[in-house]
Amino acid sequence: MSEYLAQKHLLYAQVGRLGRALSQQTRLEIIELLAQAPRSVETIASLLQTDVKSVSQHLRVLVDNGLLTVERRGRFRWYTVRCSEVVQLAVLLRRTAQKLLGAEASSGENVLTLSEALEMAHEGRLQLIDVRPAEEFKSAHLAGALSMPLSSLDESLAALDPQKPAAAYCRSPYCFLARQAQEIFASHGRTLYVIEHGVEDWKAGRPELLTSSNESDNK
Repeated sequence: MSEYLAQKHLLYAQVGRLGRALSQQTRLEIIELLAQAPRSVETIASLLQTDVKSVSQHLRVLVDNGLLTVERRGRFRWYTVRCSEVVQLAVLLRRTAQKLLGAEASSGENVLTLSEALEMAHEGRLQLIDVRPAEEFKSAHLAGALSMPLSSLDESLAALDPQKPAAAYCRSPYCFLARQAQEIFASHGRTLYVIEHGVEDWKAGRPELLTSSNESDNK
């Protein structure tokens, strides 16, 4: 066997390992969460509403195959997506599945494309709100967006200009936090637009649109 063929076989063996690591749906959901911000196993289990032992097993597979990195912070282990290519791969798999199924997660009323939302916001005609948890906003968010976590949205609505429309985004097309925010707005007699896709997609395709903030930015 030639040296070049051996290198090819070695590379595709790694591709096969990656494919097997990403063949389980919970692991793709874990990558979606970690694309927002680093997390501990306990937090991931809570967000996925499952047990820590099961999540730990999935995390071990992802770490062993080079998709995640892990570091110890005090008593806890924190997990991070290893590189942007991992996020790109997860998004590509999801979009391919959507295409094959003929599914469109962003369908429905009052949907804006990212380009539409950014143009309107730049012109001062739209308020951008991020309804993910505050730690995710701190890690990465659209420039100019306001942090308004879904858990406290009822109380924070007063901070918005009632005369100017607002648009929300969340983690990905299948996160649905923004759709829940629409329901809260409707209960107050207000309309909320939803921006297509989400932070995972933008990290994969347009990371330059995202910025981070320190603790003082959120005070």
